[in-house]
Amino acid sequence: MRPYLTITMMMAARRAGDKGIRSNRNRSGFSLLELLVVIGIIALLVTMLTAVIMHIRSGTVPQAKAKLTMKGMNAGFTNLKENHSFPASLPVGVNVSGETRKGTTDFADPRVDFATDGIGAGDEVFILEGTAQGRRKVTGRTGNVLHLAGASFGASERSLGYFVIRANGEGYPRIYPAKELRPSMRAWRASFTPHLNKRKGTFFDIRAKDVRDGWFRDPWGTPYAYRLVPRKDVIAELLVSAGPDRKVGTPDDIEETLAEVPFTP
Repeated sequence: MRPYLTITMMMAARRAGDKGIRSNRNRSGFSLLELLVVIGIIALLVTMLTAVIMHIRSGTVPQAKAKLTMKGMNAGFTNLKENHSFPASLPVGVNVSGETRKGTTDFADPRVDFATDGIGAGDEVFILEGTAQGRRKVTGRTGNVLHLAGASFGASERSLGYFVIRANGEGYPRIYPAKELRPSMRAWRASFTPHLNKRKGTFFDIRAKDVRDGWFRDPWGTPYAYRLVPRKDVIAELLVSAGPDRKVGTPDDIEETLAEVPFTP
């Protein structure tokens, strides 16, 4: 065989080999099954991320809305207090016609009927003024007179500010914050008599779409609450949103402090 033919054949064989290698390299990559697995993993990750984002939004957005609403209501209560000249020494959500009777443990209020309002044994009275200032358990009741535990009163005093915390934790008198701040709202103006806002002024803007079943509700569907909470040396005056569990008085409550009034039990 001629030498130049041998060289030519070798070169042709080499080129053919290179083409085969390149062809094999071009064919390397994901199979259809592998591609489907990758797409499935990506879809799962997107689903998980979306769920996390929605969970965060479901918690933080309603809480932010509740806090913002209660700050607006706080400003409304400040204006209400100034407009009605409430004494700074008392929370607004109290009765101011309490009376003590010297030589007895009787506490009366001629303007209310404790029996009708369901105040009785097991409840606790907080007297905020006078020589009788303190907290006492109710042992019995006769009409508008509560019989209290403890020593007899040393003096007869009138026009005392007080409130009651019932055995179930509810406050008395019961204050409906949204209704007090906007008593002219169509949803309740025919059935609601203000306890604080006697002049029926408007101190908070309420949108009709936020009122359901005659109540102005928080983002979880529970009416906003007004509470007086005894703490060390003070009575805290609070606005409360029930939070995700829709129960006032539980750890997830969202609170806005209106004021803290000095109190010595």
